Parts: sequence; structure tokens; C-alpha cells
Amino acid sequence: MRVDIGVMCYNESKSIPAIVQALAEVRKSLPAVDLRALLINNGSTDSTEQIITEIEKQNNFVRHFTIPVNLGYGYGVRTGLDYLSGEVVGFMLGDNQFDASVLAPMIRTFLEKPNVQLVKTYRTKRYDGGSRLLVSKIYQIIFRILYGVYTHDINSGPKLFRSDFLKKLQPLRSNDWFIDAELMIKATRNYQSNQVIEFPIIFYPRKFGKSNVKFSACFQFLFNLVIIYISLKISV
Repeated sequence: MRVDIGVMCYNESKSIPAIVQALAEVRKSLPAVDLRALLINNGSTDSTEQIITEIEKQNNFVRHFTIPVNLGYGYGVRTGLDYLSGEVVGFMLGDNQFDASVLAPMIRTFLEKPNVQLVKTYRTKRYDGGSRLLVSKIYQIIFRILYGVYTHDINSGPKLFRSDFLKKLQPLRSNDWFIDAELMIKATRNYQSNQVIEFPIIFYPRKFGKSNVKFSACFQFLFNLVIIYISLKISV
């Protein structure tokens, strides 16, 4: 089975080498899987382009794609997904804030459970501030009320999809951080509860760089949840 994972890189020059090393270890642990990584330079202004170009030369399972100007996280995810062609595809952040070894059991789930269409993570502990945690909890509650589906953590990654299932969620339109919610909203309309598996992770503090999620984006998430819900109701 071939698995393609897009790694979102925006000014992550110091974090990416560790991510790729972790992916190499995951690859070794799954001899039945052809794991490939696409490093997506989402308009970085640091030395990310030079770093990932060199990493690609040194690792035959890695390739990279560059978006010259950052047009948003969601734009980068949408563009990157178009370049993935595995039987299972997905994406993750390149900030090295979680233990990437979780990808091994996530991928193994697709081998062992043919009915599963989506495998994602949820953060049991996170070190990104109390205010962000509070907004996230409110976000999850509103999502459950509006869409009637429980998921532990809408925005947590990595997220992996069977490619045929992901096609059902197209087209994707979000250019910002709402892309995760858009995927989950559309997924809830296409899967049964036993087709989704969630794995716990710890969301560690950044070792390098800074978060690119502004606090105002948290409230924009909440606004978008309600707006999309209204638009879906009107379109029915």
C-alpha cells in the first residue's frame, strides 16, 4: 500500500530535519507500506527552501513542492493534496510539536481495517496556552451541537484519508486555518462512526520558530462554523 503525506512547511527550517528523520523511522517500521513524503514550502521567508531541497537529495522517499507566496494554510493544504497520489493520503504540520511515530499505528489501521476511511489524532495534552485551550473546547462543543457528530479534536493532525474517500470531500475551498473544519464537516456527511479512528497525541511546545495561528483566528473558526451550518441548511 502506498501512503503519501504532505508536510506543511512555513518558516520551519529548523524543525523539518527532525520531522523527516521521524518519518524515515516510521517507514522502516512498515515494510508493507510505501510511505512517501511531500514537503510543501508554503511561501516561507527563511531558509526552508534550501533545507528541504537538500533533504530531498538525501532521502529517496522525499520530494518537495514550493508555493512562492503564502496564501494561507488552507491554500497550502489544498494545493498539496492535489499532488498526492497514494491509496492513502494526508497532511500534517512541520512544526514538530507531536511525536510523529504515531503515524505508524495510524497507517497500520488502514491495513488492518478495510472499512476505515479516515484516521486522525486528538490532543490529550497541549502546551499552547489556556486561552487557546478554552476556545478549542468551545469550538468542539459548537461543532457537536451544529453537526451532530462527536470528534475529539477537529483541528488536530495528522489526518489520513483513503484517497477515494477524500475525493468525495472535494472541492475544498478554505484558504485559511478553517481547512480542517471544512474537511471534518464534509466528512461527517460521508462516513459512519466505525469508519473513523482517532489516536491520542501530546501537543508539545515549539522548540523552534513561533506559531502562525493568530488568536483572532480562533474566533474566526467559530464564526465560520455557524456560517457554513446556515449555508448547508439553506441549500437543502
